[in-house]
Amino acid sequence: VVGKDAKVEVEVFVKNAKETQKLVYTLKDAEGNVVAEKETPASETVASFEIENVHLWHGKKDPYLYTAEVCLKDEEEVLDNVSARFGCRTFEIHPENGFILNGEEYPLRGVSRHQDRWGIGNALLKEHHDEDMDLICELGATTIRLAHYQHDQYFYDLCDEKGLVISYQFPIQAPCSRFTHLQFRHYFYKIPGETVIINSIDHKFKQYPPYQNGKRCDQHRLQEDTEF
Repeated sequence: VVGKDAKVEVEVFVKNAKETQKLVYTLKDAEGNVVAEKETPASETVASFEIENVHLWHGKKDPYLYTAEVCLKDEEEVLDNVSARFGCRTFEIHPENGFILNGEEYPLRGVSRHQDRWGIGNALLKEHHDEDMDLICELGATTIRLAHYQHDQYFYDLCDEKGLVISYQFPIQAPCSRFTHLQFRHYFYKIPGETVIINSIDHKFKQYPPYQNGKRCDQHRLQEDTEF
């Protein structure tokens, strides 16, 4: 967000693109009005846009969402299409004033949520996610800590809709391997959403000493080697 406008970058993933194929990008506001459009060859999978006089996503006060739509065409035949909602906002964590959303102090008060139910385990249905969200909103929460693993994308979407700020954790609770290092890099680039402000990797890391049997532990090497 720069002043009253926002710069938006959309990236898609296309395999085996042909010269006759193209990508059609469309950005829409919450009312369905087109605010930006672009067409590129299917080989160009990143497109940039500018939204003038952007309507900011502002937590529970105003969880305003835009929609990005991308259509893959071969001449005029539609081969595939996908859409995702997104919001535009700025945030910072100030040492004295706390969490700042779009330049305003925004107190974070909330709960930690596990994705499980008695007799169901992790396989929650939409109605279970909806019930959890209703209970959390009834409490007056403004933030949720999603422990300790990736939750269903449906719940991230609910957080976007309801204006709840969230933090989520990389699921390490035991000694990890180099595979975990690769998984870590993939995981933190997969979660979309305007609500995400904190990616945590500290859960249960520090119970392990930096050296065991004279060798550097993977947990500490993971923290030191990973770059953003």
